[in-house]
Amino acid sequence: MKHHTSILISTLTLFLLAVPAVYAGAESGDDTEALKQRIEQLEGELAEVRKKLAEAEAQNVAQASVSEEPVVPPVHRPVKVGGAMGINYAYGDYASGSRRNEDVGDVDLDIFRLNADLDSDGLIGRVEYRWYDTYSMMHTAWLGYESDHYGTVKAGIVRVPFGPGPYGVSTSWYFDQHFYIGLSDDMDLGIRWTKSYGDLAVDLAYYFQDEGEWDGESRDSSRYAYDLVTWDEHADAEG
Repeated sequence: MKHHTSILISTLTLFLLAVPAVYAGAESGDDTEALKQRIEQLEGELAEVRKKLAEAEAQNVAQASVSEEPVVPPVHRPVKVGGAMGINYAYGDYASGSRRNEDVGDVDLDIFRLNADLDSDGLIGRVEYRWYDTYSMMHTAWLGYESDHYGTVKAGIVRVPFGPGPYGVSTSWYFDQHFYIGLSDDMDLGIRWTKSYGDLAVDLAYYFQDEGEWDGESRDSSRYAYDLVTWDEHADAEG
């Protein structure tokens, strides 16, 4: 738009310079009428140039007012609810009578998950419950406080700050061998404090017990994380 305005101004300048030249080049007598016609033509062109210049300036003002409008920040909602669902399908040459040897194969529930997160003026929290094919459990349930100066405190069923992270070393869909021996993504009941000092993250935690017993075939091991337990009791699919 600035480019077009410059062109219009240049055209107007050339017109103003052309008027004296017309007067200087005109002769008396028969040329007077031609001179008048030329002046009228130039005045018409000048009016057209002024009109376009006014339109360009008005458009520049409108664009400037639009660009100066304040940007409305997104609305922060303290509670977010989410979830996920995974299904496995298998078909193959299995033994006779196997569900996976049928004409259409076999479909099993891998995971169904519901979770909610809280973030309001430093108060934070998370709860997550998971359903698998034959068992279900509370995966995460903690409430905490987050401060830039004092760090973050979480209390409840919270991840143990130990091992190669929540997904192990391989980070594959089948997790990692560390998970299956209780050294990765281990959730227990306790309190945890975390504070970052540059690239260094410090964790201090105390855990009272495991994350509890939920719904599954074994009352001692019906939980998400892997723990050493004794096989003292057994429950069927009905509990």
